[in-house]
Amino acid sequence: MKDQPIIRGAGNRARAVQLCLRDQAVVQGTVFAADGQTLPACLGKRKGWVNLTSVHFLATDERQPHIAVQTNRILWASSPNAEIPVHSASAQLASRPVELQLEGGLVMRGDLGNAPKQRLSDYLAAFGEFIPLRDAQLMPSGLALGDIAVNQEAIERLREHDENASAAQSDREAQPAATITLDPFGVPAATERKRESPGLRHWLVTVAREAKLPRAEEL
Repeated sequence: MKDQPIIRGAGNRARAVQLCLRDQAVVQGTVFAADGQTLPACLGKRKGWVNLTSVHFLATDERQPHIAVQTNRILWASSPNAEIPVHSASAQLASRPVELQLEGGLVMRGDLGNAPKQRLSDYLAAFGEFIPLRDAQLMPSGLALGDIAVNQEAIERLREHDENASAAQSDREAQPAATITLDPFGVPAATERKRESPGLRHWLVTVAREAKLPRAEEL
């Protein structure tokens, strides 16, 4: 299968992207995108493949002039210098806090920019393969990812998230007599860690450090 032909006309130029792949690799490179084109649209209209140039694999420091990546292997994508927005600049949308559980038990929170009273299922259907998520954070650490495009195929569950309700629930469940030490990811270091997947933690640490996220070197 070939990638969709790219017409390098006015406003269509190479722009920086960072891809977190489903095999744990983090890749930086450039894609050709038009002025005003959003990141979900840029990735979702490629007939299954996206061409990357000036490629840099962060874990191995391997560099390639060009590769083709299957879009269904992308977990999420971002535009490091905000050259490709996740939403159209003209969009007048409300902010709707949500929590996503992705494959492998990964959880993130952020804001969907959907219309008031719009159903989540309708919103997801309107965006195709990738959905925009603003101010995304990995949980429970709160590591900031910024504005990203998330692959719908990797989403197992999506629900609205109420910060106030979550805080109240946490207060009710709190046990002041117990002292629990948390690691930088916010995971209890003793008994709770037994239930944590070692593979998931290693994956999170790798992604955070390769993407140079704040506090990543503390992990």
